[in-house]
Amino acid sequence: KLVNLFSWAITNYIRSQKGSCEVYPAPFAVFLNKDEKNYVEPDISVICDPSKLDEKGCHGAPDWIIEITSPSNPQMDYGIKLFKYCSSGVREYWIVNPQKNTVIVFDFEKTSFMDSSGIGLIMGRYKNIRFTGGKVTAIRANEQIRRILTLSGMHKVIEIYEGEPEVLERGQRR
Repeated sequence: KLVNLFSWAITNYIRSQKGSCEVYPAPFAVFLNKDEKNYVEPDISVICDPSKLDEKGCHGAPDWIIEITSPSNPQMDYGIKLFKYCSSGVREYWIVNPQKNTVIVFDFEKTSFMDSSGIGLIMGRYKNIRFTGGKVTAIRANEQIRRILTLSGMHKVIEIYEGEPEVLERGQRR
């Protein structure tokens, strides 16, 4: 039901703006890799480049993907699919969670690379430090690092500062 609602709303908006993008609700195959065997079926794919389309589906990253979370397997949308879509060049990814009445939007347009091992390392350190009552802080994080921290949810548990003076100043105020 939500897939139809979103598909209809997006299609109407694109038409009202005289856009050329097309909306494809599931079932619709998206081949993110070069092979013809492995594909994903997002709940909604929006594709603006017609050269990516053929009778089998979309070959390459859609411009926009929307997934409606499943109560039985939300980690698939928040983890595996998030990484797949980001690393394959999807420009925008929405996760709609009807159980929590939320929509999470990830904008990947300027992300050129995402490495899950870096996130795993930070998570491991955060867990160790939190256990002892400490905090993890990042300084001088460039735009890409900030984006990775945000996409992974780490920005909620890691404080990000421009440099040491800001860290020291905030630490003294506490």
